[in-house]
Amino acid sequence: MEVREFGVLPDGTPVQSYTFGSSTLQATVLTYGGALQKLCFRGTDIICGFDTLEDYLNHSGCQGALIGRYANRIAGGSYSWGGKAVTLPVNEPDRGNCLHGGSGFHTKVWEAEPVTGESGEGLILSRISPDGEDGFPGTVAVSVSYLILDTCLYLHYLAKSDADTAFNMTNHSYFNMNGFGSGPIDTQTLQLFADRMSVVNSSLIPVGTQSVEGTPFDFQSPKALSPDLLNGSDPQMILGNGLDHNFYLSGDESVALAGTELNCAAVLSGTAGRLTVCTDLPCIQVYSANFMNGPEPMKGGIPQKPRHAICLETQFAPDSPNRGEAILRAGELFDSTTAFCFESI
Repeated sequence: MEVREFGVLPDGTPVQSYTFGSSTLQATVLTYGGALQKLCFRGTDIICGFDTLEDYLNHSGCQGALIGRYANRIAGGSYSWGGKAVTLPVNEPDRGNCLHGGSGFHTKVWEAEPVTGESGEGLILSRISPDGEDGFPGTVAVSVSYLILDTCLYLHYLAKSDADTAFNMTNHSYFNMNGFGSGPIDTQTLQLFADRMSVVNSSLIPVGTQSVEGTPFDFQSPKALSPDLLNGSDPQMILGNGLDHNFYLSGDESVALAGTELNCAAVLSGTAGRLTVCTDLPCIQVYSANFMNGPEPMKGGIPQKPRHAICLETQFAPDSPNRGEAILRAGELFDSTTAFCFESI
């Protein structure tokens, strides 16, 4: 395992990078935001990211980061639980939402513990989210393990709170299975093991569900991420400016990975290989990087451009706390695993 200083925050806090894995699959993870900065499969880096800490600080796209306490959107920046209103920051003001938990876990420095053994090589990141952080109740102890075993990257999330709180974590990596600097994703194919999706309003908040059958959102068989699809006239595609939607996993296909039974969620295929995402969470948010257009160049000076990557975020559905869902109750353990598995094609 290689450990390097990646930079220093304005308050003087150092940020490290940890590189681990094998000759087939290798990851670099930052203590800032717990961000997956590189993920190389057979020598090809297939996720977007930045070369400097300053660019991570200046960019709002959550590149590769751990997202919490609540990934995705909470309408109006509030929810009610136990007869009490919980007020959160509205950091998506044009839509009136709390997005990705406000300042969120993606802006925090995590404690890191390297892991090396027969079960693989990886990193355990941990932090304490204090009561009232970004308005969320309860002190929450969180740990996220990144582990590479064979050709899979496992993310294992653990959390426990001393008070009931909305909780929903994911990883926000931007994938391009032709290589992160290769250009648009329009030649790549996506398959989703999902038969239903959330119908959203203009704030991208779910207002119902619908079958994907007969819609542009039917990815039950592999389908190209073509401009004709993402720029189509379907009202939901227009609202998202492309894909920015929640899909409910059907659970029809599962696989045992590292002794854990996970549901197949997505398959993304390109010239560098095939990525299969598996999880025990109920949903996946698919975002076609419709607004990846910041001024900061990515690794190697590659400019940011919309739809040059896609996010596959396993999680609970958006705005679930306002439906009485995705609440981590006091003393209960949040225990979830997502696997990103790679193969050549």
